[in-house]
Amino acid sequence: MTRSTYFKSLRFVLLPLALLLLANIIFSLVAFNIARLVGELKSVLGTGQILVSPFLEARARLAWGTTVLLFYATMIAVSIVCVTIIHRSLTGNKRLIFLAVGTLITIVVLGHLAYSGYFRTNFSYIFFFTFDTLRASQIYTASQLTAIKSLVSGINVLAGIVSTLALVSGCCLMSQKRGAEKANLFVLVTQMSHLKSFIGLLSAMLVTGVLHMIAWLHWPPALITNDSLARRVIDFSDAMGLYWGATFSLLIATFYIPAAWFISNRAEAIITEYPDQIQGMERQEWLKKHNMSLSPYQQIPELVAMLAPILVGPIGATITKLSSPFSGG
Repeated sequence: MTRSTYFKSLRFVLLPLALLLLANIIFSLVAFNIARLVGELKSVLGTGQILVSPFLEARARLAWGTTVLLFYATMIAVSIVCVTIIHRSLTGNKRLIFLAVGTLITIVVLGHLAYSGYFRTNFSYIFFFTFDTLRASQIYTASQLTAIKSLVSGINVLAGIVSTLALVSGCCLMSQKRGAEKANLFVLVTQMSHLKSFIGLLSAMLVTGVLHMIAWLHWPPALITNDSLARRVIDFSDAMGLYWGATFSLLIATFYIPAAWFISNRAEAIITEYPDQIQGMERQEWLKKHNMSLSPYQQIPELVAMLAPILVGPIGATITKLSSPFSGG
């Protein structure tokens, strides 16, 4: 495979990046009053209407801690897989160029996080909504707040790095050699199989991200004695989880659908040119037999993987609902 063909595989990163940019722009435009909402919560906490029961606060905190553990463990696993993919797929200058592209994207992502945090943009209030509330409650020591902030900051940085690493390694999967002079269909079968496995891994990573976001945003309601207000805060948190869950589901789709379509079309082109490779089978029959067909029936596992981030919102809300002040305890 020529060098240019390797680099063409990087085009599969463009749609996901464009989607992330669009999602951030829309969120910045529609989430224009979060700072005011935080101010209202802080004023309520200032009246002393906090901590109905220490057990409720502890449950919310431990629920969040569980998602932190899941997130870090998943990120470590995804990092190992991605590094292995890059190491096996590329060598020499090709590997350096792919890593350079990944580094550039990572710098942009982390720069956006740093800018958002410093200037308190709407995006940064995913973090500050809860952290400012915890600080205003005055029930946590300075060292405890520092530990909480460090854990969440680590998650944000790791998410930016590993997500970029995952996209680049996905492009590496698409850059695998298709064969020598006579293209080999079974190389494409292996490539499609690796792509499907990779999408499952990417989905797991994004699901843990949504779970953490929901648990993080469900922490403040555990500090509020006003049940009506607590319910409204939880509903707001669930809406936030729904938005970013939808974004993450679309992120998977914008990578997987073009990649799978490319592999399937390449296989059909090879079958047309070298019909002897399918040994007399019908083209569609061969594609279905080897999981190369893009028919909805054969894409059910991938559809589940794509929908998992948006579906986990209601599931995560149900789990963390146990931490709400009106759930008993």
